[in-house]
Amino acid sequence: MVIIHTADWHIGKRTSIVSRLEDQRRVLDEICDIAARENADLVLVAGDIFDTPTPSAEAEQLFYKAALKISSICPLVILSGNHDDPQRLGAPSGIAGACGIYIIDGLDNKINTETVQGGYGYIRMKIKDTTLNLAAIPYMSMARLSALKLEGENYTEQIKTLIDKVCAEAFSSQGVNIFASHLFMSGSENGDERELGTALQLPSSILPEGAVYNALGHVHKPQTVSKSRNAYYSGSILQYHFDDKDDKRVIKIKIDDDNALPEITSIPLTEGRRLKRERVNSFEQACKALSDPNVLVELIYTGGEPLSGREISGLKVLPSFCKITVERQKNDSEKEHELKAGGKLKTDSELFRAFYLQEVGKEPDEETVNMFLTVLRGEEL
Repeated sequence: MVIIHTADWHIGKRTSIVSRLEDQRRVLDEICDIAARENADLVLVAGDIFDTPTPSAEAEQLFYKAALKISSICPLVILSGNHDDPQRLGAPSGIAGACGIYIIDGLDNKINTETVQGGYGYIRMKIKDTTLNLAAIPYMSMARLSALKLEGENYTEQIKTLIDKVCAEAFSSQGVNIFASHLFMSGSENGDERELGTALQLPSSILPEGAVYNALGHVHKPQTVSKSRNAYYSGSILQYHFDDKDDKRVIKIKIDDDNALPEITSIPLTEGRRLKRERVNSFEQACKALSDPNVLVELIYTGGEPLSGREISGLKVLPSFCKITVERQKNDSEKEHELKAGGKLKTDSELFRAFYLQEVGKEPDEETVNMFLTVLRGEEL
């Protein structure tokens, strides 16, 4: 059995003023090619198909084309993530299922075909001469989780209860047991170096021991969460922020016998324009930095003389232009102040803690910080 694990497509996302739809089309075609070349039995997408809950028609069209292309090679299983609207993503489930595309937008999977059966938080799929028991939990916000009225005093305990309940029904000594979800695991590194915050962070101990592989989505940096539990983030399919320096990949999971340890291989993704920053101090240097159409560039302009409006307009029409940031030269007083401050900008979490301490007179608890960071990122509580 061969499974391709990917996640965080974010179809429709823009980088600054630049649409990434063409880059996304190219890399999704590459994933199709990988699935065909590796003789995949399943492609598993662990959440964040779209970048917003209300994607554009162009973004939805690209998703449908890519999903159909993959399903012509092997079945496709898709989980909703925190950027997706579960109801909207799951709206075409009936038609999609007939095409071999299985959308996990909730826990009640009403699937019953000759080769695929669904249950509470899982689907069971016949693949070759064995069975895949896939426990799959889409992104669970605090509100959605609370509505389930599970045992546990906090988010972590309730998620653990849900995972245990789902896996108890899904897993079997016969076949291959795999767990998939869109979760933020504590200790994971975020690829674009922007703060995800501590909201909804979960310890690796919540992951099921009975799974031979744990397929995760949410964090854009490809990484291993737990070697002992074979828990991996595949990462995003493209660089979406200029702080993201990571090479992109999908993960191939090959399992030869029922619930045997899998062979795990990273397969690089090479399509789509990469992002880079270029420091320039003149219009001529800026033009040279924007000469490669195969990258998207953020210009950091450090010149003493400001660029004219005409020069900026000329830069914006070049194919690799994405963004320009003017770096003002600091005077001696500002440099001395920055040196005394340690030269380090405070994170959103640190700023909030300082503000809360000043206004309330005591440090905020972790739950309050988590709620602030969740609202700051525009996510559902």
